[in-house]
Amino acid sequence: PDEGYARILSRTLIKTGEITALSYRCLDPSLVSKEIFQNVHSSILMSATLNPTEMYRKLLGLSQNTQALSLESPFPKDNRLSIAITKATTKFTKRTDEEYQKISSIIQSIFKSVRANSLVFFPSYAILERVRKILSKAPFGQDILYESQNMSKAQKESLVEEFKSHSRDGALLFAVISGSFSEGIDLPGELLQCVIIVGIPFGRPDLETKELIKYYDENYGLGVFYGYIFPAMNKVIQAAGRCIRTENDRGAIIFLDERFSWKQYMQFFPKDWNVIVPSDYTTLLKDFFQDHSILKN
Repeated sequence: PDEGYARILSRTLIKTGEITALSYRCLDPSLVSKEIFQNVHSSILMSATLNPTEMYRKLLGLSQNTQALSLESPFPKDNRLSIAITKATTKFTKRTDEEYQKISSIIQSIFKSVRANSLVFFPSYAILERVRKILSKAPFGQDILYESQNMSKAQKESLVEEFKSHSRDGALLFAVISGSFSEGIDLPGELLQCVIIVGIPFGRPDLETKELIKYYDENYGLGVFYGYIFPAMNKVIQAAGRCIRTENDRGAIIFLDERFSWKQYMQFFPKDWNVIVPSDYTTLLKDFFQDHSILKN
């Protein structure tokens, strides 16, 4: 009956039988961190994904008078083009062959406008495979590299190196948003000039997620927001951050899902990203990359 903790019993089928596991999950980090912060003279918490700050203040058990400061990126704003494309979605109730065709067509049109190394993140391997198979049958004529389940560290490193080798002609690298490609790689300059986030990576409504929502509802009145929406959008922001890593990087970040234009999701984007919803995204992309090409020459 421990408040703020959950015991979860799970069973997983494997080739040789079944694995039963009992996990003890902490739902509220403040149960551990609050005492630490109360017993230090001062503390500084820094991250590119500490927004909204008020939520983190509550979840970490910080005092009411904690000072919060949000700073804009020091990198040139003109080096980033942030676009939300709302003509398709990965929403569970709309996952049809027609919707996957739309997503594939949009990715194809984006790449034709960019013509540079582009990293595409999907919410799951299943969606990644559906889109990849559609594009592999289309007269696309461009290399599509992709992450697959159970890849070793060496295989992933080899995939990244192959992707780097296409920096002149451009290639697509498909990856899953919760995997190592969304956090652990740096591809500066022309090694990566476009990141496409396909859909919102909501977790499965499993026992832990349900317990999180229930606990946050009882304690903060914001169960779905704290336990479901925010963790998904945090992954989106982290993945989008792969595009601009230095002050000299220049690239486009594209959020592909109708929900990215909704207020409840749009509020998570850093203000200085200036995410726009254009009617003609292909012309916008061509102009952005053409201007850069002219400047380089």
